[in-house]
Order: sequence, then structure tokens, then C-alpha cells
Amino acid sequence: MIDSKIISRFRKEKFIRERPEKDFRDTVVRPLFLRTGLKDGRDLCGIDEEGKDCFFIGIDKLGQKILYVIQTKKGNINMTAKASENLITAVTQLRTALETQVYLPSSKEKMYPSFAMLCTSGNINDKAKKHICNEIKDVRIRFYDIDELIPLIDTHYPELWLGIDVKKVPYFKKLKELLSYIADTFLPPDLIVGDSRLSAATDQIYIPLKLNSITYQTKKYRGQVSRIPKIKEIPVEAILMEMLH
Repeated sequence: MIDSKIISRFRKEKFIRERPEKDFRDTVVRPLFLRTGLKDGRDLCGIDEEGKDCFFIGIDKLGQKILYVIQTKKGNINMTAKASENLITAVTQLRTALETQVYLPSSKEKMYPSFAMLCTSGNINDKAKKHICNEIKDVRIRFYDIDELIPLIDTHYPELWLGIDVKKVPYFKKLKELLSYIADTFLPPDLIVGDSRLSAATDQIYIPLKLNSITYQTKKYRGQVSRIPKIKEIPVEAILMEMLH
């Protein structure tokens, strides 16, 4: 498990803020919410998006279906003296998303959103949030800016900070299972330690590093003196142990 605490807040913010909007949506937001246990994550970008970029399905504690529709934006959304174009666009898209039913292919039904979420790769200031709520007048609005997303990523998707593609994780898990199966079935006896077999997918089997040292041995043959090189292998572990003592 990756310890997200070793990565600085500055680096995390920089990583998210530099994502293009499409990349932010497809490689940060969608995988993140799928990691939280939500389902679907269907991409709805395009002329028919009707105020939302993607949607997710969850189940509440009473077993009822919850539909989350998400609009993603790059950068900050702020409200100063007047509403910016970015803020006006967000209001229009969120209102449209809340007023439009979503077709769910899995259950072949249409459903109004339970929540409309605005996710940004920057910050949404309080004035902008208040403006959006006053304009739309709907309690189903949720905000997830960089301050909310970073703790979620730390908990559910920490490998993102190291650039590990979430889609490849299942592949590596299957590869490890395959290597373990091969080791259990076909591993040569000389790799058996005690009563257990060591899998190829474990840190217990590794190639020991060695340093090569060249020495020369003098030989005399039919009056001719020659120097024969001889390579001596020294395990790195032995050198380290000698340095520590």
C-alpha cells in the first residue's frame, strides 16, 4: 500500500492543477469515484451531455439507488465583484443536469439526479458556492474542489500520485496470481527453502548483486611468461557487511 503521507501537499496540488480538463476528468475524477465504490462512471461529454460530464450510481443504507451527475472544470472558480464566465457556465450546466433525467442502461430506466457535483482541479471560493446555490436554489448541489479531492485520493487512490494507471492494477494482480501458480506447480527443487516454495512474485526471491574484481596470475610455458586474468566475484552483501563492522 502506497503511503500518501510521504508526498508533499505542494506536489499533490501541482499534479492536479496541471491536468488538462479532459485528463483531470478521465484519469483523476472518474477513477477516484469508482474507487470509492460507486458504479458506472459513464463518460457523457459531447453535444448531448446536458450539463454533466459523467455519472455514477451508488446505493444508500436503505438499499435505494443514488444517482450522482458530475460536471468537471479545470482551475479555480471564484466570485469577486461579478460572476465570471466560468462561473456562469457552471451554473447553467448544473441547473440543466438537475432538471434532466438520465437513462441507466443497466436497469433500462430513467432517473433524475440525486446530486449534481461540481468538481474542479482548483479551488471554489465560498462566494462562488453561495452564488451557485442562490441561482439554482436546489439542495442537491455538492462541491468537490482540490481541497476535498486530495484527501479522497489519499484514501482511495494513492497510486495516482506516483502516476500508476488504475486500469493496470487488475492486470498486475492477475500476473502475480499466474506467477504464484507457476511457482507452486513448476518451481525447481533447488529453489525450495525448507518446506515452502517461494513464488516468483515475491520479494523473497531476488538476483543477488555482485562486483567483479580482476586479478592476474603469472604462468610460465615453454620459456614464455604470461599473465592470465582471473575474475573474482564478490557479493555486494559481503562488502556491505564488512563496511558495517
